[in-house]
Amino acid sequence: MSANDIEFFDKLSYSAPYLFVGLCLIALFVIKIILGEEHSKKIFPRLAPIMCSCGFLLSFIHYSDTKALFAKIFTYSPFSQAASCFVLFTASVLVLIISLLKRYRALPSVLYIVIFGLILSIIVSLSANNFLMLFIGLEGYTLFVCFLLLVKRNDQEKRLSVARFLITSSVMAAVFLYGMSLYYSDFAGFMLADVKIDGHITSIIGMFLILSAILFKMAAVPFHSWAIDLYEKSSLAMVFFFDAVSKFFMMLILTNVCAILLHNGVFYHHAFFTVVSVLSMVVGCVMPLHQKNIKKFLAYMSVGHVGFALTVFATAKSQYSLRFAITYLISYIIPYVCFFSSIRALKNVAKIETFRDIQGGVHSFPMIAYSIVISLFAMAGFPPFIGFVAKIDIFKLLIVNKNWWLLVISCFYTLLCVVYTTKYSKFIFDKKQRGQETKEIHAKTTTAIISMSCLIISILAYPMIDNFLYKIIGAIK
Repeated sequence: MSANDIEFFDKLSYSAPYLFVGLCLIALFVIKIILGEEHSKKIFPRLAPIMCSCGFLLSFIHYSDTKALFAKIFTYSPFSQAASCFVLFTASVLVLIISLLKRYRALPSVLYIVIFGLILSIIVSLSANNFLMLFIGLEGYTLFVCFLLLVKRNDQEKRLSVARFLITSSVMAAVFLYGMSLYYSDFAGFMLADVKIDGHITSIIGMFLILSAILFKMAAVPFHSWAIDLYEKSSLAMVFFFDAVSKFFMMLILTNVCAILLHNGVFYHHAFFTVVSVLSMVVGCVMPLHQKNIKKFLAYMSVGHVGFALTVFATAKSQYSLRFAITYLISYIIPYVCFFSSIRALKNVAKIETFRDIQGGVHSFPMIAYSIVISLFAMAGFPPFIGFVAKIDIFKLLIVNKNWWLLVISCFYTLLCVVYTTKYSKFIFDKKQRGQETKEIHAKTTTAIISMSCLIISILAYPMIDNFLYKIIGAIK
């Protein structure tokens, strides 16, 4: 066997997770066509968890330095490997939960095809070494998200909101392509590694347009209007997907792109991120003050948290500093999961749409009520929770880089977060306004206990997460 053949098979082995997920997607699609909906609904819940677990194991096998694959279309690095492992592990847990819980067994089999499409789109975006593959991954993600939104509850209002989301996504896709064309006019290529500090104004504008398209997926201001509309019309599970899962993976993609820029000594994106960060924090701390609807409250709150995380991109002069944005988003997602699980436990018993619906909750369902309050304060970054530690790290970064204006605005944002958290927590401790059946709710106190335990354990895990991210982000080239 020649040296070229050995090199080809070596690259092929590193590409195994991507190829395996793509083959799984095709296999599920073919099985559904051949067997039909009725048999697919029986087979997919058993087959999909096995496929996800195998993909996770394949991505876990290899650990190496940065390696370019197949004409530099993809880059296999410790960061892309760790991100792919996390994506596939999360998908394995999600698919296993869907297949085990009775309430999800009635969902159509196409749901599993959509999940594998999302997995493939995300890992392609995370491993892309050029803007063209990044574009394909992001737009594939948008397409499968639209399918996911229409899997269940296809009412007229939801279809309209999905249509509006698809139209705005198409506009931002055109913006991304135009940015790529400007970038190509300067560097005669699409490679991320070709970005130089002495780029012309055309490539700088092109980079801003590309970053705008990525920030649109994260619902940062002024690209956030689709999220408010979509959150209100979607189910609570879809709100959780957009608020926690989607934003985290988009943050990983943005970190990968900006780490390459910083590695090449490029800093002209700082001003762009500063503007977006300030606008997002202002909207994210002012709008929740007058929101009674829980879904809208979560939408605006997530906009503010994204803005606070973007202060890292507006300040960081080293790719190692970008880990603070990821750790901050993790510190927001952990209490968000606890808040979501508590609200979900209540929705199984009563209709919960606004904060008025849980007024006096401490008298009717005390354990879940305390879990909701603690989760709200943890999301606001109140000490001694993990969000407070993550915010302190970002404040130290701003002080070291002498970004005083952004530091003042970030402190103001944190203060208003505590204000609206206190305001809505007060509803739970008010006098009970309406009778609620407590027998079924008390059976869900296990959810509250597990949620509060996770919040406590996450504080201990923070140093390990920070150290791990320091190592893998430093390997991005």
